Amino acid sequence: MIPKIKIPYHPIVIPEDGKTIHIKPYTIEFEKYLIEIENKQDLYTQIQIIGELLKYCIVEEDYNINELSIGTMLWIFIKCYEISVNDTMEFSYVHKCDKDNEQRIDMKIKTKDIQYNPDFTPLDIEIETEEGPYIVRFSHIKYKHLEALKSSNEGDDLRGQKLVVASCDRMFDKTGNNEIELTEEDKEEIVKSLPLSKIELIGARIANMPRPYIELEFDCPGCGKHIKEKLEDFFI
Repeated sequence: MIPKIKIPYHPIVIPEDGKTIHIKPYTIEFEKYLIEIENKQDLYTQIQIIGELLKYCIVEEDYNINELSIGTMLWIFIKCYEISVNDTMEFSYVHKCDKDNEQRIDMKIKTKDIQYNPDFTPLDIEIETEEGPYIVRFSHIKYKHLEALKSSNEGDDLRGQKLVVASCDRMFDKTGNNEIELTEEDKEEIVKSLPLSKIELIGARIANMPRPYIELEFDCPGCGKHIKEKLEDFFI
């Protein structure tokens, strides 16, 4: 019998909260997850797969990934990829040269060049109640909101209402006191009371939540145009 094999642990600092956790490389049995991520074209399926992979890679058994924002989950996945595979990620970039022609470009990026700034300013919406004005705060979409992401992906979420409900985080008076503990029913009632303009405003904030990104700059081999773009969807 061989001696017990030691698996290396790597410390990382979570950008969102400054906590240090440890990750371990994923093994060949998880290669199927990478293939699925490459083949799936929607954020819900990506996050579902990445969530399962992180449950294996994060060493601390008591670390709750349910509270991680979507952007931070993607960032941790990049770190896991870096120690498990290599420090280079490959993807295809499609540049639309004109209305009739597009150029597919195979690209390689270094994981060290991927940037992530988790800073996110929650959106506060003032509502009127029988007890006076209150502030409702809408914040990050997190891993625990996976089902809301699924509904949005399947087109079963009118104007992203379920995502808006999921992002409904806190309710307090205008002084910042008298916080009300919100149930899911409370959140749904609040969102249903909001005018469409507010729903669209919150939806736009959700769509622009922080995610890892890469700054691309190159000349298109098809049309010769100089491309400079901030790209977030290099997973797909």
